[in-house]
Amino acid sequence: MTSLLSDYTIFELALAGIILVTFGIQLYYYLGKYARVATYRQKVSRDEPGVSVIVVLNDDLLFVEQTLPELLMQDYDRFEVVVVDNGSSLEVVEALERQQLRYPHLKCTRINPDPKFKTRRKLALTVGIKAARFPNLIFTQTSGIPASKKWIALMARGFTTGQVVIGYAGIAPQKGITNRLIRSVRLMISLHFLSSAMRGRAYGAAAANMGFTSKIYFDNRGYNYLNLNVGENDLFVRNIANRENTSIIIHPKATVREEFEGGLRRWWSERRYHTYTFRHYPAGVKAGIFLELSSRLLFFVGAAICLVRWIPILWIGAIALLVLRWLAFSFTLTRVCLRLGEKGLFWTLFFYDLIAPFTESLLSLSRKIRPSQGIWS
Repeated sequence: MTSLLSDYTIFELALAGIILVTFGIQLYYYLGKYARVATYRQKVSRDEPGVSVIVVLNDDLLFVEQTLPELLMQDYDRFEVVVVDNGSSLEVVEALERQQLRYPHLKCTRINPDPKFKTRRKLALTVGIKAARFPNLIFTQTSGIPASKKWIALMARGFTTGQVVIGYAGIAPQKGITNRLIRSVRLMISLHFLSSAMRGRAYGAAAANMGFTSKIYFDNRGYNYLNLNVGENDLFVRNIANRENTSIIIHPKATVREEFEGGLRRWWSERRYHTYTFRHYPAGVKAGIFLELSSRLLFFVGAAICLVRWIPILWIGAIALLVLRWLAFSFTLTRVCLRLGEKGLFWTLFFYDLIAPFTESLLSLSRKIRPSQGIWS
């Protein structure tokens, strides 16, 4: 100890300690937690339970004419699609009626618009749940497109072993760096809640690719929690999911791709709105997210200081740990992307890995300073 103090200052020793500790934390997340998504196999039977796919429609003609047939032509025998029409225009209603003539397993229920009261998504979903024929419910959104015709078949198998089914919903690929960045953010957010669910600590799910049984919905009094207009997926899953009743379906053909139109400003605004429910997450979840982001920031900052100060042993150590972390990051994310059917994201993920601690901190600060309008019912 005396020799170390004579060769290095207290600051340098503390810096080395911080880098080693945060490096260990980062390895735990990437090799111990996130890597599970690449190798996870849910034990399910090959039974084919009947399922009702529920989607809320808000005056979207493109969905009715293009995406809805993708849902209705899934390669599965026992399913229906329940469309809850939340006050669409006459043109959209007529298009729905034409689709009903072509597809007998399409069920439509309508919520008549009230000029004094805007129907919220939670109410529309409840209407769909009550109208469903089958007790097993899969939820998606009008922006979501199944990655294959096996989507329903794969997700439905989750109900053979559980009452809650969690899948992956990514962003549909488009040209441009903005799209790749948004896809990278979605992937990393999903990686956290999927890996937590695999450890029996589910706290959220993608609204475009999740499911639960009608029994568990009514047994838990439905969306009867907080007067929020957001979070019907993550807050409800947090309340009902546990190690014994939850299935996680990970397969490239079981994913959903959501179309996103607009630039970074619109995406930032929507994400700030939808992440408002973060404050209602369990303390353990919030602590875990904070630990990963803060350890990443401290590791990068500490390594940068070592490189700038040019102290031989610390400089070599920092380089070695940076390389090792990069290898762990590359190894895990490459396999995860293959498993989730994501392509062309490696360098964007690498960039987001560097900036995430800053962007997530800014997002949190933005929610506190200027809360989104329309959050409360």
